[in-house]
Order: sequence, then C-alpha cells, then structure tokens
Amino acid sequence: MAAPTTSPDFIAVLRKSHLIEKERLEAFLCAHPELSESPKEIAGELTKSGLLTSFQSKHLLAGRYRGLVLGQYRLMEQIGKGGTGVVFLAEHRSLKRRAAIKVLPVGRTTEKETLERFYREARAVAILDHDNIVRAFDINHEGNIHYLVMEYVEGESLQKYVEKNGAMPFPEACRMVIQVAQGLQHAHTCGLIHRDIKPANLLLDRTGIVKILDMGLVLFFEDEDSHLTRDLSKGAVLGTADYLSPEQALDCHNVDVRSDIYSLGATFYALLAGNPPFHDSNVTQKLIDHQIKDPQPLHERRPEVPRPLSDIVHKMMAKKPEDRFQTHADVVAALLPWSKGIPISSRRAADITAIMPVAMVTEFSDRLRKIWQKARRSPKSLAAAAVVLTVLVGILAWRLVL
Repeated sequence: MAAPTTSPDFIAVLRKSHLIEKERLEAFLCAHPELSESPKEIAGELTKSGLLTSFQSKHLLAGRYRGLVLGQYRLMEQIGKGGTGVVFLAEHRSLKRRAAIKVLPVGRTTEKETLERFYREARAVAILDHDNIVRAFDINHEGNIHYLVMEYVEGESLQKYVEKNGAMPFPEACRMVIQVAQGLQHAHTCGLIHRDIKPANLLLDRTGIVKILDMGLVLFFEDEDSHLTRDLSKGAVLGTADYLSPEQALDCHNVDVRSDIYSLGATFYALLAGNPPFHDSNVTQKLIDHQIKDPQPLHERRPEVPRPLSDIVHKMMAKKPEDRFQTHADVVAALLPWSKGIPISSRRAADITAIMPVAMVTEFSDRLRKIWQKARRSPKSLAAAAVVLTVLVGILAWRLVL
C-alpha cells in the first residue's frame, strides 16, 4: 500500500493494521477532534499517547500494515535479526505480557516437507523447561508468515557483553559456562543437539542467569553472515566457523553431544580470551585450523588463567570427540571447583545429574523405589523410606552449596 499523505489515509492504514483496539482508537479521535493533516504529526501524537511505538509508526507511515499483529501479539520493536529469522519484542493484546517473537524467513518455509519438519522440531523444543534455556510458548502462522513465540529475556548476549567489557575474569566465565552446560545437559537428555553454540546465542539476563537461544532451530536454518560455512563438498554445513567442531564441519548431521561440548569449549575460550580461538583467519582457514591446529593455550594468552583451567578448555576442544568430556555433566563437575557459585535460580532439582555423579542418583532412586514399594504393606518400611529420602535430600543440599 502507498504511503499515506493525508490524515484520513493514515487512519485508514492504522485501522487495517489492528494495532489499536477499535474503542481506544475512537476514544483518541474523539479527544483530538482537530487532528493535523500531517500523517507524521498524527503518528507522533499516537506515539506520545502510548498507543503506538516508534517502530509501529514508521511502518504505518510507509503504508505497511500487514504483519504488525500476529495472533494475539502486537509487534512492538525489532530486537534481532539473523539467518533463523527476525526477532521482535511483542505484547499480548489482552494479557499485556511481553514475549519475543521470531518470524521465520519466508523463503525457507515454502517447501511443505521442510515446514512440517520445523513444526515437529518446534514442538520438541517446546517441552524443554529449564532456567538456562529460552522457553518456547507457541508456534503459529498468519498466511505465509510463520512465527515462534518465545520467552522475552531482558539483557544482552555474551557476545555483546565481551565486546563491551572485554575478557571475563575466569570465575565469572566459569559461572557462565556452567549454566550453559546445565541447559545443554537438559536438552540432550530430551534428545536435542544445538549445533550452533556461540556467545551470540547465549543471553545474560539482568539477574545473572544465562539462557540458550535457538534450541533446535539451527537444524533447519543457517545464518547469512560471513561467519557461517556453506556449500562445501558434502553439502551445506551448519554452524558458525569460529566455534564449529571438526566433525560437524565434515558432516553436520552425524554429530552428538560432544560436538556441542567442543563449541562450548570454543565459547569458553572466547569469554576468557576476548575473542575466538582462530579469530585472525578467514572462514576457510578457520575450518582447517579447527581440524588440525590447537589454539594458543589460554594460560599463555592470559597468565591469570590457571593452567589446570586452561587444560579443561583444551580438553573440551579436543580434535577427537572421544578425547573430550563425554557429557555436559562432566564439564560442570570439572568447572565447579573454579567457580565461586552460580545464581540460585539456575540450581534446580532437574539439574542434579549435572552436579553429582549419575550413578549415585540412580542408586538412590532405585533403592528408594524398592523401599517405597514395600512401604505400602509395612509401616516399618515406610519409616525406612523416609530415612533414605532424608539422607538423599541432605546429600543434594550439601552438594548444591559447594
């Protein structure tokens, strides 16, 4: 639609957008019987009154009204953009709850099979419930506009944090990586691999909690910027060259949890060094370096990083998957001694396998289950079950304060 040139034209565009409820718009018009003939001045008044945002006004003044309301959500501002889509801050029209909405690239949702696969994956991602993963609330579409409604995190990515503040002190970096590892442990337990762990996909909120973005989306969409690798001999490569594991560069579909561990190790390196391991190389050379070259040890780049901690990062980035930590629970266990503690809101009962041996949890669970089965028939066994449960809770509480 052409850009409105008169006040009636602008009001007509505004009505078509459905950004303002009919009653509120009529009340505004009644309160301003002598509106300016300038659409820009009307938009300014509506923005000043809190009925529109600057982002909405800009689109309406250009004659663009479609897609500003998706389902029950009004798009408020654009807050991000990448290969997996454009991200908007949105507000639920009746609940007034804020959310982040990712609008998927239209050109990549035209194939029926691809779209069906994406919806299946989105449903799988929606079952994830963890403090260190951005939660997905809903997925829907308006015509050919497909979008994902997610938790809105008020904060910034670790990429921007490091760009602004420089390399992190190692205890702080450990706390960040521990939280990411806990989130990935939960996701991997649910059968999902991220495949694009990097500082830009990790959000730090205002309370110090780190949350993983795009859990599962990278299976379908790739970034368009110069850091993404594509069109190699075996087809498209998924991931970001600065953080890509050697095996993922060769075959992005034949990877497991250990590929994410490598990427998390490269992320850890970037947090401690201020930039990725092979940041001075071009994309092709980075891929080669990840295959055959060890990065400069962190304790050489930053003498304040203890050698044992530098060795942990090196192990996370081992060329062969079998030489790395085998689970993110192992990563957390290795890093806990180097951390002064993690935010309490990220310590959940569901994370227990990430902070104490899995075998111990399994043993106590099996023992408690057997005692509980007997307890139905014997009050004495019921008392024994209560004792075992008390001991288990005590051990967990003791480990959580370490």
